[in-house]
Amino acid sequence: MTLKQLINFNDKISLWPNQSGCLEWTASVTEKGYGNFHVSGKTVRAHRIMYELFNGPIPAGLVVRHNCHNRLCVNLDHLLLGTQKENIHDSIRAGRHPMPNARKLTPNQVLEIRRRAIGSGHYKAFTVKLGAEYGISHQTIQDVILRRTWKTLRYQ
Repeated sequence: MTLKQLINFNDKISLWPNQSGCLEWTASVTEKGYGNFHVSGKTVRAHRIMYELFNGPIPAGLVVRHNCHNRLCVNLDHLLLGTQKENIHDSIRAGRHPMPNARKLTPNQVLEIRRRAIGSGHYKAFTVKLGAEYGISHQTIQDVILRRTWKTLRYQ
């Protein structure tokens, strides 16, 4: 990163920490709320740049996690390395990760979907219809029917 890019990067960070101690990115963000910065024609997440500036390259297979759960934060004290699995577990504990498919339906609803799937005719139309009925995607319905989710649930 050139000196000019480094100054430009620094100009996009809030001067004062918020109540949680986060130094927030104030420029371009992704649709998921992460800070973006353009370096040498590439778009890179701001928190990754900040981590690498002070700690060196991020080892393969690891991600930069936010222990503050604030995607805009670039405070080095809030950034740590970990695996993607650890990052997902952080999100679940913080209540930020979408619930697994199994949580969108009750066991009784799953059994009802599977019962109705027997001899249902046009499969795609059926899964789309049921998806709309239950307020979930047709792919989630397919996963239930094909036992990709709720694998251990059986009729009693």
